[in-house]
Amino acid sequence: MRLVAEKRVSRESIDELRRAPAVQTLMKVDAGTFIRTMRNADDEV
Repeated sequence: MRLVAEKRVSRESIDELRRAPAVQTLMKVDAGTFIRTMRNADDEV
């Protein structure tokens, strides 16, 4: 059996993926607090 890529990926795509973590911002609250806040906001509408 041999695995092959489904399609070729451009060099620009690879470079963009490598840069992605550098531009992502970290959340200031933990996931539980974030979800709870979002859920509570839905209740207020």
